Amino acid sequence: MTAIEIQKLQALNAEPTSAMEQPSVILDALKSADIDQALVVEVLENCGPPTAAKLDEIATFLANDSNDQAYWAATLLSRCDSLPPELQKQLLSIAANTQRDAAVRQRVVLALQRPNNIDATIASELKKIDTSGDVRLERLVAQVAA
Repeated sequence: MTAIEIQKLQALNAEPTSAMEQPSVILDALKSADIDQALVVEVLENCGPPTAAKLDEIATFLANDSNDQAYWAATLLSRCDSLPPELQKQLLSIAANTQRDAAVRQRVVLALQRPNNIDATIASELKKIDTSGDVRLERLVAQVAA
């Protein structure tokens, strides 16, 4: 990560309302060994919900091998009041994937918990996922599917 990119993160941290205009900059920084990860997490914690125009950009990070990027992408999506059906399906697929990190699976279920974020078909399918004894995931699924 360059000094300019670090400065950009610092600026986004100082102005959290504009942070969601550049979600890729923030999420890419999670994989950088050249930047203090506490700064990246602070920016992610302080920024608000993404705009509808940025949902697809953020969703690309859900499929990454980086659990940190997928976790935070799901966290950002969980701040939205509604999610499009295709994104709900993508979240369901990740929740059902027992090969994914438990924290990522839990976070995508949290994203589906928001009002208007899950349709009846997705909720029905979510009830069927293998929670593999993950007590927190079981509880989150039950809360969404109720």
